[in-house]
Formats: sequence, C-alpha cells, structure tokens
Amino acid sequence: QAHLVESGASRDLVDDMSLAQRCALAFGLGLLSEEAFHDLTLLRRIRNHLAHTITGSVDDQEVVTRARDLQLTKRMSEVFPDIVDMPLCAKLNLAISLMIIELKSAAFPARPEVPNQVAISVPQKGQPPTETPPV
Repeated sequence: QAHLVESGASRDLVDDMSLAQRCALAFGLGLLSEEAFHDLTLLRRIRNHLAHTITGSVDDQEVVTRARDLQLTKRMSEVFPDIVDMPLCAKLNLAISLMIIELKSAAFPARPEVPNQVAISVPQKGQPPTETPPV
C-alpha cells in the first residue's frame, strides 16, 4: 500500500486481493525482483499445501521439492555455504526472512537523510553481502 494513493479505494483494492494477487501487483510495480516473485510463489504454495493437507509436514516431498527451488536461499548459500546443511525448517525461515527484507527494502528504500540507517542487500551471485554504512 506504500506505493498506492492513500485512499479508501486503494485500501479496499488491496484488502480484497488474495496473496497471489498482491504478489503479482508488487512484482508488476517493480517492488519485487523476478527471483523474489518466484520464491514468494513457492512459499505460498508450500503454505497452501501445509494448510490444506491434514497430515502435511515440511518433510512432504512436495514441500522438499519446492524448498529446493527457492532462489534467494540458493544465492545466499553461495556466499554462506553452511546454509546447505541447515534443516529444511531453518531454510524456509531464512527464505521468509529474506523475502521480508526484500519487500521492506523495496517499499521503504534507505534514505540518506535518516541518520544511522543501515541498508543490507542480498548478495549477487559470487559476491559478498554489502552493507551501506550509517550516515
């Protein structure tokens, strides 16, 4: 909603959208990278599988397969190899955390006029993570 005109109509529009539609809107507005949109789609599907399967577990083959396809955690594991050995639940938590960081960074970019604000970026393939020092 941070990028929409503040009005009841904008709130109603977003409130009536499904998570899939909100993700598509954020991607369409350029707030999400293609990689993040892909991961959000997978995380939604994992969540739906677990929510709608009586015996659903993170050990289900469907969950394991989708978790293996998460792009942001793959990229992070190139910089932090220990991620590869993390339990699946921890990888899912990491993926969700990275998604929150990406969404917050897109919606509220670092502003130089805000003192002591630190911006952390998810590293590009083969690059270490970067940190913008406080102003």
